[in-house]
This record gives sequence, C-alpha cells and structure tokens, in this order.
Amino acid sequence: MQPFQQGRFVMPILAKPMRPALVGIVVFLLAGLVAGGLVYRSEQHRRQLAQSRALAMAADHAQSLQQNLQQALGPAQFEQVVARGYDYVLWRIDPASQQRQIIAQSAKVPLDAVDFELKVPNAKWTLSVAPTTGWADPQGLSLKVALAALFSVLLAYSAKQAGAARVRANELQVDVNAQAVELVALNQRLQSTLDALPDLLFETDMDGRYLAYHSPRSELLGKTLHRVLPVAVADICLAAVHEANAVGYSHGKQIQLALPDGAHWFELSASRKPGLPGDAPTFIVLSRDITERKKAEIKIERLTKLYAALSQCNQAIVRCSDASELFPIICRDAVNFGGMKMAWIGMLDEADQLIKPAASFGSGVEYLEGIEISVDLSGDKGRGPTGTSIREDRPFWCQDFQHDDATAAWHERGERFGWGASASLPLHLKDRVIGAFTLYAGEACAFDEAAQNLLLEMALDISFALDRFADERERKIMQDDLRDSEERYRKAFQTSPDAVNITRLVDGLYVDVNTGFERITGWRHDEVVGKTATELNLWGNPADRMRLVDALQSEGRCNNLEATFVKKNGDIFHGLMSAEKVRFKDVDCILSITRDITEKKLAEAQIQQLAHFDQLTGLPNRSQLHDRFRYALSLAQRHGDQLAIMFLDLDHFKNINDTLGHSVGDQLLVDVSRRLKAALREEDSLSRLGGDEFILLLPGTDEAQASQVATKLLAAVAQPCQIEQNELVSTVSIGIALYPNDGQDFETLSKNADAAMYRVKQASRNDFRFFTQEMQTHSARTLQLVNALRHALPRHEFELHFQPQVALQDGHIVGAEALLRWRHPELGMISPAEFIPIAEDSGQILAIGEWVLRTAVRQLKQWLDAGLRPMVIAVNLSAVQFRHPNLMALVTRILDEAALPPEFLELELTEAAAMDDPPAAIAIMNKLDEHGIRMSIDDFGTGYSSLSYLKKFKVNKLKIDQSFVRDISDDPDDKAIVTAIINLASSLGMHTIAEGVETASQLAFLRLQGCDEVQGYYVSKPLPKDQFEAFVRNSIS
Repeated sequence: MQPFQQGRFVMPILAKPMRPALVGIVVFLLAGLVAGGLVYRSEQHRRQLAQSRALAMAADHAQSLQQNLQQALGPAQFEQVVARGYDYVLWRIDPASQQRQIIAQSAKVPLDAVDFELKVPNAKWTLSVAPTTGWADPQGLSLKVALAALFSVLLAYSAKQAGAARVRANELQVDVNAQAVELVALNQRLQSTLDALPDLLFETDMDGRYLAYHSPRSELLGKTLHRVLPVAVADICLAAVHEANAVGYSHGKQIQLALPDGAHWFELSASRKPGLPGDAPTFIVLSRDITERKKAEIKIERLTKLYAALSQCNQAIVRCSDASELFPIICRDAVNFGGMKMAWIGMLDEADQLIKPAASFGSGVEYLEGIEISVDLSGDKGRGPTGTSIREDRPFWCQDFQHDDATAAWHERGERFGWGASASLPLHLKDRVIGAFTLYAGEACAFDEAAQNLLLEMALDISFALDRFADERERKIMQDDLRDSEERYRKAFQTSPDAVNITRLVDGLYVDVNTGFERITGWRHDEVVGKTATELNLWGNPADRMRLVDALQSEGRCNNLEATFVKKNGDIFHGLMSAEKVRFKDVDCILSITRDITEKKLAEAQIQQLAHFDQLTGLPNRSQLHDRFRYALSLAQRHGDQLAIMFLDLDHFKNINDTLGHSVGDQLLVDVSRRLKAALREEDSLSRLGGDEFILLLPGTDEAQASQVATKLLAAVAQPCQIEQNELVSTVSIGIALYPNDGQDFETLSKNADAAMYRVKQASRNDFRFFTQEMQTHSARTLQLVNALRHALPRHEFELHFQPQVALQDGHIVGAEALLRWRHPELGMISPAEFIPIAEDSGQILAIGEWVLRTAVRQLKQWLDAGLRPMVIAVNLSAVQFRHPNLMALVTRILDEAALPPEFLELELTEAAAMDDPPAAIAIMNKLDEHGIRMSIDDFGTGYSSLSYLKKFKVNKLKIDQSFVRDISDDPDDKAIVTAIINLASSLGMHTIAEGVETASQLAFLRLQGCDEVQGYYVSKPLPKDQFEAFVRNSIS
C-alpha cells in the first residue's frame, strides 16, 4: 500500500493483531531485522508527520487563495511557503495541449511531493509541496539499522516505542483526513464566493487569449479577445492587459457591449499574476457591470450640457437684437454646449405652407439643402416631426429616429449623419406658431422627462425673445415715428401752405403764426404776434370763434369748422379750421390749422350745379327730377290726384349730328329745350337725360290733360328753326305713363313711359302713346329673352339653316345664306326678328355673330371637302359687328382656321348700318376687299343711301328687299323700284339678288329685268345643313 494516494496521506495498518508468542519468536530469531524494521517504520512515521504538516500548510495557502486570489498569487505568499522549509510547484493541465503548465514554483523543484487539488474559476489547479531537506536521511537509516542489531537488548523498548508510534500514526491519519476535508470545504467556499460575484472574472495572456473563466464558459478558452468581442471593445481590454503588464495593474477602463436586453457598460480591472522565472505572464481581469451607473452619469452629463446650452441661450437672448442674429447662436450652442448632433430652426412660409430653414449648425446641416418640409397633412412631407409640431402646436419627441414611422422619409439621411433621436418644438410670436426648433441627438431615447423640460424651457425662452424683438421693433418704430412726427410738425408748421397759428385760449392773443398764415391773411408775423383776433378783426363772424372755444373746452379738439375770415385788405375768404387745446409755456392755448377753401366752395357750388342740372340746356337732370317726383308723389297721394311721366326722344337726331356736326346738334337741343319748357306750366318739371332724350314730370295731370300737353309739345318741336344757315325741322316721339295706374314709383313710371315711347319709334314716330299692359307684356318678354340669350351659346341652343341662292342665267345654285335659328328648350323656336334686336341692345350680338360666322365657314368647308358644288356662303353682319375694330382680324382668323379661301365668303350688311357712318364704312369695306372678301348690301331700298357714298362702297352685290318683291307682280311702284335698283347696280358694276321670291311670276319679272340671282321659298325654304346638302346634290342630279 502506498502511503500517498490521490493527493491524500494513508496510514498502513495491519489487518489483524499479532500474537505475543509470534512476536517473541520474531524478536529473538530476527532481532536485527526486526530492529531495522522498527527503525524503518519510525522513519515512515516521521515522513508521514512531515507530509501532514505540508498538507496543512497547503490548506492554509488554499484558504488564502479563496480569500483573495490576486494576493494569494503574489510573490509574498509563496515566499512564506519557502520560509517554512518547503519547495513548491503550482500547476495545471493546459486544456488546449493537455500538457502540464507551471503557474508558479520555488527555486528548487520539490522531490516526492504531496499534491493538493484546488478549484479555481473554470479550471483545476494542483499545488505540490515537499520539504526542502527531503522526507528522510538515508545515512541515518543505515546507522540506526546497525545499531539495532548491536543493541538487540533494546528490542523490547523498541517494540513499545513502535506500538506507541502506531497509535500516533493512527491519530495522525485522522488529523490528515480532517485537514483534507477542511481543505475541500474551503475550496468549495472559494468557488461559491466566486460564483456569487456579480462581476466577470477571467484570465488571459499577453495576447488576450482566454486561459480561465470563473463561469462555465469553456468555449472561450483558447480564444482571443478579438475573436470574441468587437474590435474596439477588444482593443480596450487588451490595452488594460498591457497596462497591467507594465505597472502591475490597470483600473478604470470602460467598454460597451450590445447584449440581448440592450447595451451594457463594463469597467475593467486587471492585474499581473506572479509566475516562475521564464514563464509567460498571465493576467486576472475583473469586469464589473456599471450600466446603471453609466446611465446615471450619461443622464447627468446630458442634463449638464443642456443646462449649459440653456444658459448660453439666455445669454444670447440678452445680447441679440433680432432673430437673424439669435438663431445661429442658438443652433451652435445646442450642439457645442448641449451635446446635440445637429440643430436647426425653420420658419413657416404662410404663402406655400412650407418650412424654410432660417439657421442650422452641426453634423449633417447639408441635410437641409433642398429639403421640403410642409405643414400640409395630405403629403408625406407634412407628417414628419417638424411639420406636425408646427401644425398641431405641440412638441414632437422622436425617441428612435431610425425606426419611427413619422421620420420614414428621412431615415436614409438620419442614418448617414448618426441621428438616434430628434425633438421638434414649436416657436411662437405673440401666441401664434411661426416656426420650430428641431434638434438631433446621437443616441436613441435621448430625451427623458428632465431633458424635455429643459428643451421646452429653451423653446419658451426663444419665443419670449421673438416677442421681445417684435416689441422692440414696434417701440423703435414708435420712437422713430415720434421723432419723425416732431420733425414733420416743425416742418409742417413752417412750410405748411395752410394758416397755422397758436393763440391764447382765454383772449385769442396770437403767440405764433407760420408763413402760410402770412400768405393767406396778408398779415405779417410781427403785425400779428401780441395782438388779439378782435384787434385784428380776423373773424368774419365772432360767434364762430365762440363755437370753437366751446368745442375745445368740452372735447379738447374741433375738426372741420367752416368759417369766414377777413384778410388784411378786407377781402372775405372761406376757411376750414381744425384745432386742439394745447399747453404752451404753461398757458392753455389753441393750435389751429386753417385751410383756404374759397375756391373749393366755389367749385362745390359749380359741382352742385353739375350734379343737378344739365350743362348744355340748364335743365334739371334725372337726379333732380327724381327729388321733385318724390315731392309731387307725396302731394298726389295726399290729395288722390294723378300725375304723368312723359318720355321724349327726338326723331333722327343722329342724322343731324352726323351730317351737320355736333355743334349744330347741340344748338338744336338747346332750342328744343327752350320750346318744351315754354309749353309747360310752372309746376311741371322738364329734365334732359342725355343725348336727345328728355323726361317730363306733370303733377296733377290725368290722361286727357296729358294728351293735350303731348299735342302742344309735338307742335312746339315741329316748328322750323334756323341754326347756322340751316333750317331744321325736328319731330319727337313721346311715351306717357300715369300714376297710379301705370306705376307707383319713379323707376316703374319712367320705364313704362320709355316702353311706350319705344312703340312710337317702331310705329310711326312724331306721335305719342300711353303705356298699356300689352307693352308690359312685351317688356317682360324682352327681359325673359335677354336672360335666356346669356345661356343660349353655352347650351348649344343656336343652329344654322341655309337658304339656296340661284343664278337666273343657268339655274345653278351659286350660294347659300346662313340664317340663325334659336331653338329654346322651353320657349321653342324663337324668330330672329325678335331676338336679334335684343341681342344687339344687350351687347350679346358680338359673341353670337362670331359663332354664326365660324360655324357657317366651317360648314361650307366641310361641304366643299365632301365634293359639293362650289358656292358662296353669305353671312349677315350686325351694325355692332361691322363697327367693331376687331372685325378684320376675326374674319381672317376664322377663314385661316377653316382653310377656306376668302372668295367663298360674302358678308351682308344692311343699308342702314352702312349709311350710319359712311366714311367709316368705306374704310372697313376697303380692308375686306383687299383680303378678297365679298360684301353685299342687304335690304337695299329701305334706307336712305346716298348715291355719292354708294359708288364708293366696295360692294359686290345689292340685295333687293322682299318688301318690294312681294307685290312686284301687281304694284307698279314696286316694279319701278326693283327695275331702278337692278339698273343702278348694273351701272355701278354690281350684281343684284332678290330675296323673298315665292311665285313663278315674280321669278319671270326678275329674269326679264336682268336680275342676277334669286332666293326665296319658290326655290327652297331655309334648310338644316343635312337637308340643304341633300337638296344641292339632288338639284345637280
């Protein structure tokens, strides 16, 4: 049996007791050998005791290891082992190479050492010790064996000693076993202590290779720090190891690791382990989790920076005078002092609802270049933090910029600039949101409650500054205005064209006057100052000054007081005075400004005359007549009387103006006014409305009396008058409306009288008519058509019909007249004779005429393109169209649009329209002729054409009115007129066309007289476009 088994000391014990007789025999027969055996056993006993002491010493050292591993591995601890007379070696089995690795050893290698197993974090170490002098002395053993043989007599004593030694050996075995158990318990307590540590403990070599780990992480052993940790973190750990190698220890280095539950901060402590000479150094590294402490430090640091930024912000607010100076400082301080990555201030543009950067600073300011941020919720650009903050007037905290949906449009930019969180705070000016202060932090969740409160305070301070800037601007403006006002007052006092003066309130003593006062009154400054108004006799009516003083005493000021004043030369002038009570050298005074309004008063009188009377005739105008009507109406209502309103219009007055000139026309109007007024009673009122229209008010007049007055007026106007060698005879058309039957107010009565006069014009002229209900119906119909015409074009209610024009020479269709038709959805087909005059009067004829011209030209072009026989399209022009300056451009544009040659278009103009202004008509016709556009005179023979003008007209054709054609077969006069027209046209080189041909006899007469063309129901009635096309094609076939 070996005395040492598996690191434990085992005492050999006999299996059973030896009998005394056998012992005696052995003693006496083998005395020397027994003695030597006893001596040997004695040496074994001594060795066992030495090994027990070694184990005890190793256990003590193990306990030291458990208490403080780093101190236990230090040189001082191992020197104590050597001092106690032992050699040692601390070793382990390398997991990688499975070779024995020396951790520490004495200078002398122990021989026949005892082993003690020691558990350390993630490893098993073995401590081997042996006495420096060895367990026994071989020479002493030989000597003792020899002596035992010589002194056998001492065997009995030796046996006794041997028995005692056996007893002591058994006791020693018990002690050793107890010491071993205690060492194991100590080792377990050390392991429990290490396991209970919240810190990480591991051992590395100089290259950062894991040698041991106190937690079960065996997969780390043999790996380097750079294989396990991020490069930056591994570099910090390795730096701690190198520092420990240089100075023995390292403390305070910090690392951050991303763990499943988030980022954690650790603080590193490293120390170099003692080792045997020549051994590679190893290091114990302690890693303590300081995440909570670090968070608190970061929070304190962040708040400290924000406090600093807030302080800088407030200092800047005190220093700066406007936003353009303040905003860049605020952004810079938020970054430099507040720890932000970037900050910017955006202002809302009310016009386009976009947020425009006003100032920015920090990493990523180029992010703002070309950026489009809106407050409009309908687009993505308006749903971000800044837009939301301004739109909803609230702070917007984005704690995770890269994952917040609100910042989706800017994730790419935010990642490039390293933004983890953002905050947008609304800025106000006078409680109105005008912009936002936006900041970006480098880490997520950067804005806790304390940070938010500081930033909100900063935003409030900025808004306060904006209010202060605005107030300061207003104050400065007010100061400037006050200074300017004072300067203006000084200049106004001296340079005002008005009379400015200061007088004492109590007695009117003049204190000061300006040059305007001198100019207007004629009094010099030295003649006035020191004297009173009474002494100077300036007030035309002294009572006016008393009114001024009373107003100043009660109100403190008086505005626009009109009064008369006396100049130095005695002339009277009208003045408009404004004054207020002031203190001047501690005396109540009057500061007054008086403007000379003499010319204005005269002008007002003239304007009053113009406002109520006609300048040409001196008759009251419509406004004055209306006032007189109200008075007459009140009398009629009080007494139950009637009154009459007459509407008068001179017949053919325009012809006089056009032929004899406006001067003659004006003299005629004055003469007519005199005659009319002479035919009236004193209580009657005659008014000129304008042009050749007059309106007459006859109080207390019934129908019979009104007839008598109208007859007298017709006779008075019809008298010849001599004006500039011209004897003129005029007639007048009169319409009459009576109160109360025809209306209860002036507007209704004058409108109805006008309607009655219009019927006279349509009938015979030089007559009068009373208003009837039929006229009212006609007026209502007219109004209805005026309103309906406004919608006819947009609703496509107009259509064109086409009436063929046939050449009498060969019977071919050579043209077509485009005739306008109006098919109203409710009123049905409306005659052009009814709606064309209404369109002309209401100003709608231009748009309608353009539609007719464009539609007719396009239709002819379509027919020509479809192979229809070439023909001319005739389109009627109204007088308004013909006189319009844009006529030429309109016609050529329409022809160009349709690509129709101008020789296919013929414009028809009535004789009356052509003779309205013959020189102008000649100029227009010449332009049309230059462009190859034909002209014809419609309704020829119904007007008053001058042959001198007719021959100058560029006209291709005369159109004989159907009123002459209708009775041509029976009426000699009509035959003569038609024959004369045909002969006239032939002599002037013009063609003729007769309209309204309905019978064969009419056709035969016209052919006989040499008429060129005819149109009428005898050939065909006006046809819609499709029927007309079919008619033309059938006539060809």
